[in-house]
Amino acid sequence: MFLIKHTNSKATTDEILNHLISCDDLFQPSLSSNVNLEIYAKKIADKSITFEAWDGSTLVGLVACYLNDIKKKLGYITNVSVVKAYQGCRIGEELLKKLIVFANNQGFEKLALEVERENGKAIKLYQNLNFKVVELKETKLYLERIVKEDIIVSISCITYNHVHFIRQAIEGFLMQKTNFAFEILIHDDASTDGTTNIVREYAEKYPNLIFPVLQEENKYSKGIKISATFLWPKARGKYIALCEGDDYWTDPYKLQKQVDFLEANEEYSMCFHKVDQIFEGDETEKNKLVEFHEGDYTTTRIWEEWVIQTGSIVLRSEIIHDPKFLTRISNPRMYYGDLFVILSAAEIGKIYGFKDIMSVYRKHQGSITAQGSSPQLKEMYKMLTYIRYVGTLFSNKFRKQSEEYYSFKAFRYAYVCKERGMKLKAINFVLKSFFASPQKFITLLRVELKAKFK
Repeated sequence: MFLIKHTNSKATTDEILNHLISCDDLFQPSLSSNVNLEIYAKKIADKSITFEAWDGSTLVGLVACYLNDIKKKLGYITNVSVVKAYQGCRIGEELLKKLIVFANNQGFEKLALEVERENGKAIKLYQNLNFKVVELKETKLYLERIVKEDIIVSISCITYNHVHFIRQAIEGFLMQKTNFAFEILIHDDASTDGTTNIVREYAEKYPNLIFPVLQEENKYSKGIKISATFLWPKARGKYIALCEGDDYWTDPYKLQKQVDFLEANEEYSMCFHKVDQIFEGDETEKNKLVEFHEGDYTTTRIWEEWVIQTGSIVLRSEIIHDPKFLTRISNPRMYYGDLFVILSAAEIGKIYGFKDIMSVYRKHQGSITAQGSSPQLKEMYKMLTYIRYVGTLFSNKFRKQSEEYYSFKAFRYAYVCKERGMKLKAINFVLKSFFASPQKFITLLRVELKAKFK
């Protein structure tokens, strides 16, 4: 394993020369066939800003850029090279990202470079970093990248005591390959297990990409709506992508696919996709709660099937910036946000589901889902109050679905209480289930009796 250290403009002319000699044959054609390496090394040392990767005393990666054209605010990248034994470690990519951040901080607007047409590997690297071909030359391509681009997607991530999971979640964000700029907003709610340190580590490594909110005291326990209060007001993107800190994305083109769809279909306000599930201690399981079909999802279908997992959602940011949305979500009865966010999207547009599996939904002892599978009495009442409240919103458009869902939840809670020996509470929930929606209650009862006497 290599221990790589990154520095700026440290290498001497001789060290740069030795590095170029070791990389000479990796260029297409060889670098020495185009330039005098000694003169080139001195020019890089004297006139460029360099971003360097070192393994001990060996210079193994070098990006050099002339940031001299202050009037045009244009920087020219003259060299990108990585010693052969160190290729595949994303060194060139990391050094270029550092250059982009540096150029932005210095007020430069564009970076440019030339690459041989036959160098497909290098071209792919540059395009993954949003360099665009602006001129075709006889044997070369001339590419440019806008340093400071409009943010298209804001990734919204909330985390608390996810020390074993958060790194995988962040890596899933960082691996996204897009032709647009995105930002990563992470809220850590005063974790006590080291999660905060991991978030801070990544934020320091990617200061122009990851924007953390690190609390000193837990806000969720005080009834504060975390995303609506601390993350969404900071979101600059045209779209919002959601993912909690214990889940993670698996497809590097996830954001690109979903944004492409929403860009091409303005009548849609949100899209999501199928997920894998991981139950801690077990192997990955496919989402087999319901049959997943690709296509449009009506609100009736969403209520009945409930296949939308948080980490799969991408929606238009105008939804969460709407003052009406912010007023509603701030209500104390707003116990659980996903359903409300989805219905808010459905209020202004259509919703589409992709059959592609592009993320993992993790269930573990500390997850919200695990807590929901064995809720405490207080949480049961909060959930029912929340469902009824949602039914009163949206001009009562979803009242019927809300009543049926309330009946379903209360029916389930009755069984939970019965199993715990809380007979009076169980009867109470049975009555709540019946009076919320008698028709739904009878359907649930028939299914239960049929299963019991089968």
